[in-house]
Parts: sequence; structure tokens; C-alpha cells
Amino acid sequence: MADPRTLLQRLHDHPRGPRPGVDEETALAASVLANLDQLLGTARGTCMIDPDYGFPTLSEFAHVMPKRPCDDPDQPLLQEMRRALVRLIERREPRLSVTSDSVTLIADRANPHMLGFEIRGTLRSEHGRGPEVQCQASVSRAGSWRVSEDL
Repeated sequence: MADPRTLLQRLHDHPRGPRPGVDEETALAASVLANLDQLLGTARGTCMIDPDYGFPTLSEFAHVMPKRPCDDPDQPLLQEMRRALVRLIERREPRLSVTSDSVTLIADRANPHMLGFEIRGTLRSEHGRGPEVQCQASVSRAGSWRVSEDL
């Protein structure tokens, strides 16, 4: 049985193997979500060993910034951010299988300053395709990302 944790999680002095009372799929899903949270929380270009690690900062999307707020999912800024999110997951989280259609904008009319994406994918394990998972990745006004299972 392969260890479902990332390299950094394994090096962090956690005991190997699933925790008592936690099945392997639950541990894998939790590890994937924690890794996504770390990936999105790291600004691209701040990791010295790999300058491409992390998510682009909002200023990197300035070339497609709208003149006014807009929650239209076809708006160029939101499409560019969605594509960057899919590319990041495909490259940095191989345990999660996503397509461009599985990352969608969450439009919250009650909170127009919240920018979020719903991510749906399939876990990959040593046994093949695993269960479907879904999470929400949202960015605050300050530009910090948060990944949660709450939808």
C-alpha cells in the first residue's frame, strides 16, 4: 500500500500509514485538499527551488482585468483564472483528475466580493480511479486562497 501523503507531509514526522479509524480514501482526500490549499496559498515565483510552484498572483492577471466588477463566468479574467487553476492541479496534484469542465465559478450574489471556484475531480490511487471529490477554492479581498470541503 502506497503512502497517500505528499513528500512534505511524510517528512514532517507523521507516522506512516492511515490513522486509526480513518480509511485510506478519506486520508487521500484530506491530503489532496491540504496540498491544494498549500499550492494556492503560495504565490508563484516565491519558491526558490521551483519558480513555477504556486498560483499566479492577482496582479499577473492584470492584462485581462475588467473595468468594473462582473460575475459573468465567460468574463476573460475568470476564464484565465479557471484555466490557471486547472493547469496547476494537472501539474502539481497528480492524485486528482480534473478537466476544464470540472472547475467552475461560484457566483455569490449575496457576497459580490467573494471569488470562488468549485473543483470536482476523481482521486487516483494505486488501485486506479477512486471516489469523486469536490471542494471550494475561494480567494479573499486580500488575495489569500482557502480550500475547503464546504460547498
